[in-house]
Amino acid sequence: MKFRIAAGAALVLVFAGGIYLMRPPPLDPPREAGVMASLFAAVVLPMGDVVVISRPSDCRSGGVMKEAVPVALFEQFLAANRHDEGFDFSPYSDRVRFVDDPDASPWNLRTEFSAPVISISRAGYRSEDALVCVEVFASEERAFYVLLDRDHEGWRTAGEMTAWRAPKSDARDAESTEEEPLFVPRPSQT
Repeated sequence: MKFRIAAGAALVLVFAGGIYLMRPPPLDPPREAGVMASLFAAVVLPMGDVVVISRPSDCRSGGVMKEAVPVALFEQFLAANRHDEGFDFSPYSDRVRFVDDPDASPWNLRTEFSAPVISISRAGYRSEDALVCVEVFASEERAFYVLLDRDHEGWRTAGEMTAWRAPKSDARDAESTEEEPLFVPRPSQT
């Protein structure tokens, strides 16, 4: 009888130990560079031929989030964007045109380069989620928040929420009911 109890207890310990060993290890501490690398791959590169600038921005929110985002994450986003400098995208300059001048006017850059300009804020992040503002200056001006989450595979885009959209400036555009795409895919994407 004692042998059965001991064998049963040993079996329970082995089973519990196996479950403990099978669970995934804890996530590494988050880093803004990891958030931005995922954002760059998922959002910026598919846009095609663009000019990228980075500068702190609250996404013209006035410090108020109108979407369903955790308050603590939005506070981290606001705190990250109190920095004086944008994120350094120079490691990606071989894939997009990067302008390292946060004071440069997106409209002037758009004219200078004859290409849409994407302005990316700093990332606010917690252990498993992140928030970034992406402002687009192209045939239409708009901005959206990109919400990312992560697991052991890395960061991935979890959603996009409109932050603001500029009104159509021309009567012809106002009459148009069909939205034009902001970006034309690269030939390799068609």
